[in-house]
Amino acid sequence: MDGESWFSIQISPSRSSKIGFSIAPIFRIEISERDERVLYEIEETLSLGRVRTRKPGYTLFEITSIKEAKQLLQFFQDYPLHTKKKETLALWSKAIDLILAKKHLTEDGILDLARICAPILHTSRFMLYLDGLR
Repeated sequence: MDGESWFSIQISPSRSSKIGFSIAPIFRIEISERDERVLYEIEETLSLGRVRTRKPGYTLFEITSIKEAKQLLQFFQDYPLHTKKKETLALWSKAIDLILAKKHLTEDGILDLARICAPILHTSRFMLYLDGLR
């Protein structure tokens, strides 16, 4: 999973949230559809996530729930990454811990989340929001 995978935190505007944003962890592996069987094997092995087509010619495996993100972190504790991606995983792990502790539900907590995850944030609207708070 070192090669074609990536970790992110998606922060999207949300009218139903008190802080105005919804937060979702994202883990994805995207490959050519000719190799999609590998993604189904990963899905089956982990008993997590889902496989879907993202764009013509490409298939992805993704995890977008906090519950499954927590389970994936346990998998990576048992089977650590060996490339620079482990640094991204460490940031993602800190973000997941913050979310599990419900700290992201406050303005201070969401700012902490942004500071931790700046390199892996998956939105530009949120960065504009942060600029307005500074």
